[in-house]
Amino acid sequence: MDTLFGALTIRPALPEEVGHLIEASTALLDSFYPQEANHFVPATSLTGEHGMLLGAFLGDQAVGMVGLLRHLESNTGEIKRLFVDAGNRGAGIGTALMDTIEATALAWELSAIQLETGTGQPESISLYQRLGYEFIGPFARYVENTFSVFMEKKLI
Repeated sequence: MDTLFGALTIRPALPEEVGHLIEASTALLDSFYPQEANHFVPATSLTGEHGMLLGAFLGDQAVGMVGLLRHLESNTGEIKRLFVDAGNRGAGIGTALMDTIEATALAWELSAIQLETGTGQPESISLYQRLGYEFIGPFARYVENTFSVFMEKKLI
């Protein structure tokens, strides 16, 4: 995919390839929310049999990432850690990452994708709405709180 910043490649990523993005997203969310409201998972949880970690690369540089966790008990997936480096936002990288992770969820024959995001991230909420995600109540291990927004997109 070509962007304003050059040719973009989206592919499975190793945690160490996106480590700087994990750190940047953690710092950003820590600045918005109290620690108990952040639901971080380590990048290593997004790899292996029940996870997928994708990176968006401009050349060799990872500029974006997204993870998908498979919830076997409900045949759903959960989006984790969607993040695009601040200097590369506005070029469709987040949308391209979401399109690719949704294709993975379809290949896994998941019935829906769910996510938890925060009230302090209106741009993220807007992106998810534009992609067809609808508001739902808490799912999996989450509980209602003043910081979280829960969303879902039916796939099947």
